Amino acid sequence: MANLPTEIIALEIFPRLPPTALLRFKSLNKFFYNLISSQKFIDLHLHYSVSSSPDQLLKVFFTVKDEQQRLYFLDADSPPRYLSLPPPFCDPTRQLAFVNSFNGLLCLKSYGFQVKKMMYDWIILNPCTGQISANISSSYEWGPLTELCSGFGYDRLNDDYKLVVVEYYGYSRKVRVYSMKANSWKCVENMNMRVHGLEMLIPVRWASSVLIDNNLLHWLVKYPAEIKLSISCFNLENEQWAVNVTLPDFDVDHLDFDSVIDWGVHDGCLCLSIDNCDTFDVWIMKEYRVQESWTRIPIDVSNGLYRRLIFPNVKGIIEEILFSITSHLKETCNVTCYGWYNIRDKTCKIFELSGAPQWFIPQSLCLRSLVTDFGDCQTKKCKATQVERMKIDNEIKILPANLDQ
Repeated sequence: MANLPTEIIALEIFPRLPPTALLRFKSLNKFFYNLISSQKFIDLHLHYSVSSSPDQLLKVFFTVKDEQQRLYFLDADSPPRYLSLPPPFCDPTRQLAFVNSFNGLLCLKSYGFQVKKMMYDWIILNPCTGQISANISSSYEWGPLTELCSGFGYDRLNDDYKLVVVEYYGYSRKVRVYSMKANSWKCVENMNMRVHGLEMLIPVRWASSVLIDNNLLHWLVKYPAEIKLSISCFNLENEQWAVNVTLPDFDVDHLDFDSVIDWGVHDGCLCLSIDNCDTFDVWIMKEYRVQESWTRIPIDVSNGLYRRLIFPNVKGIIEEILFSITSHLKETCNVTCYGWYNIRDKTCKIFELSGAPQWFIPQSLCLRSLVTDFGDCQTKKCKATQVERMKIDNEIKILPANLDQ
């Protein structure tokens, strides 16, 4: 490597390496440390990560092990690894939920009761570097608050990363925005929907937020008086609601009671998966906000007790979708499997997670990146803090699986 020109190392070789290798190289000498720490290099590395193949993405799982909630990660280059979360996110008595991911940063939400109050905490971290970019808390009196949803993204006009929290109180809706640049909350809406003659749409509790073009946050919402779903959209740049996005034309009334609906982004497009026991369909909105562009793709993944699809929020990956199945592969217990479904040739590559904890729940696909701090927009109070790097779990083995047995 000493004989290679510095420009080739900096612009062609290093930006294509995984973050784990680059973090080791930082300790070799001052040149590598300054190179890999520079914002220009981090942006270039992110560019190559976005255009990488789908199996290079981190597969993110939630589980409880040793009486602590953990994040597990699977990728193509390493054995299964985990990250121990700081309090209160590690507390198994609280609910841990995935909000969304963006540029290799994961946004997680933890909530639970504490002295007649509902406590909400959000954390934004990079699993590859083990650094926390933000840790935000808020508390609510128990009773008035009926629902809450949140999302994380980037306001390019103001060069600001933002966390949006939408609170529902009966017929009132309140929107608060946390600015990483100002390191503070701001209320941008507090409206009684009934007084303004507007219908209150409640967020679907299990659905995460979906981010389009870095600044358009979407939530799956439902009408309270009927079985009907829609998609609400909030623009981070003007901090206002945009027109709702129309769902594909499928018959909600004929969905089974235990049907599972997941959604996300695939190749920059909104997409929806519907597991209706006998059928398993994916809908992709190929042209944003054009209702007629919703395209149905039937998925042939059978023999699963619980099936879900996880979509990569990355442009350019258009053929393969990650799926997860809980199936009777063993006589004594259920086994979590994951695999890639190729939309073009309708083939599956399926793997069994042998030795994984019983509740090993898939959550997201995440870019492998070096993004940690929020760049020039970040205040000193919001600088990243180091937790710990991912650790290898040798008890979990990834084995080829056959669901037809």
